[in-house]
Order: sequence, then C-alpha cells, then structure tokens
Amino acid sequence: MEGISVDGRNGKLIQSVVEMIVRFHGDVFPKLADWEQRLKADPQILDTLEREVQLEFSRGAGLVVAGLIAVVMQTKEFAADAERVRQNYSVPLAEGRERTMSIPLLGGVTMCMTSLYCEGRRRLGTGDSAGGLHIKQTLFGIGKKVSPGLERLVSRQSALCPSFADNHGVTVLGEIKGVRTRLCRSRQQILIFWIYPLLFNPWV
Repeated sequence: MEGISVDGRNGKLIQSVVEMIVRFHGDVFPKLADWEQRLKADPQILDTLEREVQLEFSRGAGLVVAGLIAVVMQTKEFAADAERVRQNYSVPLAEGRERTMSIPLLGGVTMCMTSLYCEGRRRLGTGDSAGGLHIKQTLFGIGKKVSPGLERLVSRQSALCPSFADNHGVTVLGEIKGVRTRLCRSRQQILIFWIYPLLFNPWV
C-alpha cells in the first residue's frame, strides 16, 4: 500500500498531519522540565541547550512535512496528476509496482515512502528497457533520494565550501555527536543517504 512511514519500512503509515503534531508534542513535552532544570542549575549551558532545542523542533518540522506528504499522496487530485505524468512521459512507462525508499528530510527525520515505480517499456528489437520513474517522488521534486530542501542545503554548502567536495565527502563538523553521513560523489551531485539534523546549521 502506498504511503509514508517514519517508523521504518514496515512501520505504520501516517494517516494525518495532526497525528504527527500529537506525536511530536508527546516526544517534546517530557523534555521541557529537564531543559528547565539544566538551565536553572547552570545558565552557562544556554549555548548547548539552545542548539538542542532547535534540533528537537527541527525534527518536529520534519514530522509535520512527512504528514503533509502522506495526506497529499492519498488525494484523488494527486493520483490524477501522477497518471498524467505517466501517460505523457517522454518514454512509454508501464503501470508500475510499489517500491519503498528511505528519504531523509531537512529536519533530520527519515521517511519511508512507498510509491509506484514505473519501468520504461522495452525498446522494440532490442529487449532493453528504458529508464524508469518514481512518479510520485518526481511530483514532490524528490529526485536524488533526499527531500528538495535537504538537497538544496547540501548543494549550497558544498558550493560555499569547495574543500568539502574536493575531499570526496569529508565529514564537516565531525565533532558533533551522532553525525553519520554516507556521501556518494559524482561529477554533478552529492547524495546524502543519512544526515544528522541540520548538519550545516549556522548555529553550530
């Protein structure tokens, strides 16, 4: 079944945006007392605490975005748009089959998106098939296995920091705990398969 999960490939599919807001509220509310106590005990930790709170709420934004995508995917209008893309694509496409892909979002949340992958029909006389298309990912502007916002952030950062690209994916800000990146470099793109929330955050 097509849909979005933030609990892994076999996780429960998101049904509404409100569900994600409630989930975030449940995650962040217990942390408020701890943040208050830590700051009260040592006001000098504000720098660390400010970044911690920001990252937590960035994650909340990621949950909301995943919820919005999930809801829009289930609409008749979106399904009609997807079918129009399939019918009018430059290469004839088969009806497709479901595939699940992990897609990191800007806030640090990784959503698992199950949607149709339509293979190109085989070329006459060759037996070879043309390239396929993840139609619904394309409609959302997802073309490199990451969200458009995250792709833009990484592209901008790599352009501003030439040494990042020259070193074939050297981890930037590596002293941040929990940073895990797997970068694949080609002539025209850098793909991020997992990135700690806001790795290139100007607050860090």
